[in-house]
Amino acid sequence: MKKKLFSAVQRYLLATLVLLTLSCRKEDEQITTPNPTQLTNYDYSIQWTGYRSNDLNSPSAGTIGLKELNIKNGGKIVEALKDATFKLDLESFASYDSASMRDSNVKSTLFNSLMNIEGTIKQFDSNTKKATIELTIGGVKKDVIFDYKTESSDEKISIGGYIDLIEQFNATTAMNALKAVCPHAMPPKIRLFVKVWPKGQDAPKQYADNFDYELKWTGYRDNPSVPTEKLAVSGTLRLNKFIVQSSDTNLTGALNDAYFEIDKKSLTSQSPGGQNPGRDNNIITYLLEAGEIGGLNIGGSFGQFNTQNNTVSISIFVGTRRVSKTFNYEMTNNEIKITGSIDLKDDFGVPNALMSLQNNSPHNVTYSDVDLNIRVWKK
Repeated sequence: MKKKLFSAVQRYLLATLVLLTLSCRKEDEQITTPNPTQLTNYDYSIQWTGYRSNDLNSPSAGTIGLKELNIKNGGKIVEALKDATFKLDLESFASYDSASMRDSNVKSTLFNSLMNIEGTIKQFDSNTKKATIELTIGGVKKDVIFDYKTESSDEKISIGGYIDLIEQFNATTAMNALKAVCPHAMPPKIRLFVKVWPKGQDAPKQYADNFDYELKWTGYRDNPSVPTEKLAVSGTLRLNKFIVQSSDTNLTGALNDAYFEIDKKSLTSQSPGGQNPGRDNNIITYLLEAGEIGGLNIGGSFGQFNTQNNTVSISIFVGTRRVSKTFNYEMTNNEIKITGSIDLKDDFGVPNALMSLQNNSPHNVTYSDVDLNIRVWKK
């Protein structure tokens, strides 16, 4: 009887000890392995810029999202992001300029070869305003230095810089796969611009908020009375998107890689005969929202400013067609004036849109040659 009682007591004590051990282990795990903060507490944006030439001209731009963002710390944004890990959502890669073929080519070749892109934010240097991020691309791991800037009492952050897929990450095979289906594919150098801020708050201030602009256009049509002359109509346009990636205080530095998108419905015109709302509506309806342009965007990106000859390459897209054009620029005080021309017919091949305007306008009017005059100044 005593033996059975002792055995029962042993079993009870053993079970109690096991339960206590498991309970302590669970408690330890909760202390030593904190649950990482996911995307629920922070908002973010990531913009990429790729180039068609090694001199960083003819840029294209777009966005990409995150599949994971694991933030383990609290405090100010640089403290919170230190040691944070992330993984890009490669399927979310998208161009601003409606170039769906580029997007599908990049995903099916370049990203298919690289498999994944992930990283760890290792350090923020408050003296140099440099961030060290360990990136892993296609299995190759490298520390990359980016610039960063905080605002709103260090609650929000903007991070930007360049990566080179071949020189830094040995992605020659992946780039060759992309160029096999897209001969004009961008070189391996890419600029990334990232913003992170607490959910529920406004995004970090856009650098574009530091500037104002004026965009004027002049369109030319044939003069039926004098075949050798052109009749001009001028007007203005506004932008519905203006993204400046650089905090450079110099205008040419700030506008380098800046992306813009035209608000087509903002078009107004002025001719010697005065304003003509009917003409404005015709241009918007039967040209900008018709044919090859209908439903698609018009915009572009600034390339490098050449201070030797005061020219800048602007990569302009109309619908799905992108062309790099050289414009002249002039600096005066805190203002820059940029002038140049495009030809909707020869440069962008939009015959259906031009024919639509011609068929629906008085006197069979169409405007193919267009001068652009852009002014940007500091507020």
